[in-house]
Amino acid sequence: MRKLLYIYASWCNPCKAVKNTVIKDIEEECPEQVEYIDMSIKPTYPEKYKIKVTTVPRLAFIDNDNTVKAVRNTPKGIETINIIKWLKEEDDDI
Repeated sequence: MRKLLYIYASWCNPCKAVKNTVIKDIEEECPEQVEYIDMSIKPTYPEKYKIKVTTVPRLAFIDNDNTVKAVRNTPKGIETINIIKWLKEEDDDI
């Protein structure tokens, strides 16, 4: 199963902006496939997926518990609809 990890910090204003736009839209379409990781609470959790987090917000695309891609902020060139298609396995490219 594919999922999107949204890695953020509760004190981060850019994180709040991404959550209220991009993540909100994705979660409306794929609620079971969005996982939130608050780095101020679980700072080592992303290591499970071999993701090095140096800045937030960060999006990580996971397929069968393997990290496919991790990007900072909102991914340039990747539109929300493409993320939704990838999560629904309608597209293999992200």
